[in-house]
Amino acid sequence: MSDKLTKKELQAKIVDLEKELDIWKTKTQLARNYNILKAENDALVMKLRKKQEYWKEWAKEEQSSS
Repeated sequence: MSDKLTKKELQAKIVDLEKELDIWKTKTQLARNYNILKAENDALVMKLRKKQEYWKEWAKEEQSSS
């Protein structure tokens, strides 16, 4: 029993490793995209909350002035 792999086995192993590498690259890119989108979403939520607060205050002022 030899620990050496045949050329065909080595090529198959290389293909498997390349596929695994591609999967990890994809997962890494997805994680980056998720973080970017999460940050953008958080910023939009904050902007929306500020606008809601502004309009609440505006409505209060309109009620008190009428």
